[in-house]
Amino acid sequence: MLCCCGASELPHGPDEQLIPVQSAHGPRLSEVRTGTEGCWSFTVELRRHYDMDFGLDLSAAGKVCMVNAVHVGRAGLVDLWNQSVSQKGMKEHEILPFDRLMSVNDETPSNGKVVVERLREATGAVTLVVQRPMLRKVSVRGPSWKSLGISVQLLKPCLLITHIHEGVFLDHNSSALPEEVIRVPCRIFSVNGQRGSGSELQKAMQEASNHLDLEILHYD
Repeated sequence: MLCCCGASELPHGPDEQLIPVQSAHGPRLSEVRTGTEGCWSFTVELRRHYDMDFGLDLSAAGKVCMVNAVHVGRAGLVDLWNQSVSQKGMKEHEILPFDRLMSVNDETPSNGKVVVERLREATGAVTLVVQRPMLRKVSVRGPSWKSLGISVQLLKPCLLITHIHEGVFLDHNSSALPEEVIRVPCRIFSVNGQRGSGSELQKAMQEASNHLDLEILHYD
């Protein structure tokens, strides 16, 4: 199964159901790094027959094709890869939620939707370059009576900001340092210390008074 939500949708059969995102709220979040050394990338080598599933739930927006979930226990190619590298003591090479798929078979599309298409078409030897994101911390301040001024999509593991218009976020960007400007599409990972699904993060933003301490997933 290769499922994609958010800005790009791929159909799945009536007998296929998405399993819960087991690692999106668990201890593996510690592998999403903070710091300034840049994102870390690694290579994944798979072999796919025409009837085999990758077992991934993806979302694509802008340049980024992001992993929402790896489907565990269905003999998907990525789950089998993760088990293999874990047994070899190379857990850092597992594909995890929030990872970005950068290239498929040496092709590096500039659009996340194209990455999804190439992955769907791929058979035989499949080489993926995977990037693990960094976390940026940004504080947004504004009056409680003013609109946030954002359009969003509710993804399973995060909140995607797709547009910024008049409101608190636009005011923030007008005076922020370059490294603190919030650009779209932007994936919010936590709001005032709370992590959760896109709908949970949206609720946390709506209930906040006059400040938002955000953690943002950052990709090179």
